[in-house]
Amino acid sequence: MYLEAKNIIAQNPGKHHPEYASHLNSLAVLYQKQSEYTKAEPLYLEARDIKAKALGKKHPGYALSLNNLAGLYEDQGEYTKAEPPFFRS
Repeated sequence: MYLEAKNIIAQNPGKHHPEYASHLNSLAVLYQKQSEYTKAEPLYLEARDIKAKALGKKHPGYALSLNNLAGLYEDQGEYTKAEPPFFRS
């Protein structure tokens, strides 16, 4: 269902819209819970990049994307990768 929703949003309003990024994030959370980290990471990265462009790096939605990505790295024990997203300005 997450994949179907993502595909619908990709068509309208499109892949550069924050709503699409939210659907990417939801799918990434599912993969993370399944320990499918290699599937989750690119989705989190894409969601982060979309939100940075669409909302700006001072927006709470962008901060949430950084937090989610850092949480993924933390779950994998990659603490050096997790720290920079938590402390970016």
